[in-house]
Amino acid sequence: MMTMPRTMIPLAALALAPFALLAAAQQQAAPQQGARAAPPLVQWTGAHSKKTEAGFVLVRDDAAWRTLWAEHEGARTDEPYVFTRHAAPKIDFDRCLVVAYFAGKRTNQDGAVAEAVEQVGGATRLRFHPSTFQTAGPGGGAQSVTPYAMWVIPATNAPVVIEEARRSLKDEPVRWEEVKRFGAR
Repeated sequence: MMTMPRTMIPLAALALAPFALLAAAQQQAAPQQGARAAPPLVQWTGAHSKKTEAGFVLVRDDAAWRTLWAEHEGARTDEPYVFTRHAAPKIDFDRCLVVAYFAGKRTNQDGAVAEAVEQVGGATRLRFHPSTFQTAGPGGGAQSVTPYAMWVIPATNAPVVIEEARRSLKDEPVRWEEVKRFGAR
């Protein structure tokens, strides 16, 4: 077994100290303002929701989540709890919240995809783009849908700002437009 001379140990520790300080600083900076954008913790999206009224919903508790999930699935919300208690996916609302988007009646859209969740200007910002597709056939072949997306993100007391990717032509760069803002808790 090879051993290091005693005089080399302090020199090695001194040489490695800047790297340890840098790593500690990066760990502390991660949750701060301007931290790197990340995807949502979980994303559900699709072309067919039973909730056909367009809009956004911010969910912070289990009861509201179970009600929203039942509306989305088209389940009766007046059924006894025993019949619906396991229907909605489990969410830890002490650590997370849900942002839900219902696009209403549309054609050729199979959901919406989150691009990023990040802290910006004292708010939590979620950016998404609609997922669309082309069709062909008699009368154009358009598909009638009721697209939706639900994103589980880290819990926050800050305002939650939703921005949608917009562009006039597919070759144009995306511009982000605020479409919904939920106030601070």
